Amino acid sequence: MNIYISYSHRDKKHAIFITNALQEAGHVVWIDEVKLKAGDNLIEKISAGLQEADALIVIVSSSSLNSEWVRYEFSAIALGDISSEKKRIIPVLVEKISIPDYLAQYVYVDFTLDIEQGMNQILNALSIPDQIKEKTTRTEKRTYDTAINILHSELRAGRLTLVCGAGVSVDAGIPSWENLLVKLLERMISRISQETASSLKNADPNEFQKRYGASALILGRYLKHNLGDDFLPELRDALYSTNPQSCEIIDSIIELSRPQRDGDPLDSIITFNFDALIEENLEKDNIRYRTIYKEGTRNLRRELPIYHVHGFLPRKKRIPKDTEIVFSEDAYHN
Repeated sequence: MNIYISYSHRDKKHAIFITNALQEAGHVVWIDEVKLKAGDNLIEKISAGLQEADALIVIVSSSSLNSEWVRYEFSAIALGDISSEKKRIIPVLVEKISIPDYLAQYVYVDFTLDIEQGMNQILNALSIPDQIKEKTTRTEKRTYDTAINILHSELRAGRLTLVCGAGVSVDAGIPSWENLLVKLLERMISRISQETASSLKNADPNEFQKRYGASALILGRYLKHNLGDDFLPELRDALYSTNPQSCEIIDSIIELSRPQRDGDPLDSIITFNFDALIEENLEKDNIRYRTIYKEGTRNLRRELPIYHVHGFLPRKKRIPKDTEIVFSEDAYHN
């Protein structure tokens, strides 16, 4: 692969380091240190190098951001990138500075954390599978490894956020959405059978759900209306009815949430679940956190923020009157 390295001469040591590693891996590298000779037309040579390149590596530092040449080089290849998806652009951060807006759309490599690991990320990103000799599984493995390396770097830099769906809690014993609806239907049917002359004690909530075929969110509104003031307590009882504790996924989340010796902590957790299993297990391990489920709540600097975007129902604490749970269609749209 033909690779063009754009850099400020103050970052020459990083450019040479990357060049040597790429050449050892069999890539052809365009770098002015090697390609430019006395008497060459500078602009023509650079333009030719950019046009021939399959990939552009931009070394990002305070020096390069102030370099007219680096901006020219990037602008030239970026214009080509709009019409051709063949060129890969890899920003390489060599100082603790913010990535400029015009590079923000590209996944960058952070040399400030671990230069050797960063170089491996570059080599993985530039690997081209031999479609004849390599099987798809090997290609998928390389793509997976590259993604894991990127996530690992982001974690060490304190830029990783975990987004948790229902699957996080289900293995621990929290009911799935459908099972949760069935449990609440059972409670609603039990209440109706006690309050009316007609008995519904033998009614099957699973059959009820199938027969009426309402969407989950519409059914949620129906349950919420019929359970009235008892809705939140009943919902909480249904959530924790099997006394769920933890599972492999939650254990892994707790492990990622630990303060790092050689890096920054996890940035945050966003969860769409109502339960407090992550918080309970963080507490067991003495990891500081702050549950955020309504406007105005802020975490302290050393607290891991856990955003419950659909609401929060702790296992034992009193349920505040202003608690809002996104459980029905109207609440979801609001």
